[in-house]
Amino acid sequence: MLWAKARSLWTGGHALPEISYTAYAPTLLEGVEEGMTLFNHETFGPVVSLYRFHTDEQAIALANDTNYGLNASVWVNLLTPWRWRAGLKRAQ
Repeated sequence: MLWAKARSLWTGGHALPEISYTAYAPTLLEGVEEGMTLFNHETFGPVVSLYRFHTDEQAIALANDTNYGLNASVWVNLLTPWRWRAGLKRAQ
């Protein structure tokens, strides 16, 4: 199981073969760390990993750390996104 090393499995984490052999329950993970398969590989399912950070620089580096252009979302207070805007890689 790819998520076995994550600290927390909040919901999901199992296949739904009654729907399709590729169907997967929506899954929310916390504690996925660099070096784990889920950290930088596409999951092809409704799987979301939550990452905590301590500084703006750490959050920007984490959001930009992808080889495949995978989706990253940043959820913060109202003022922080304006400080990050110049640092985040994004489509034009």
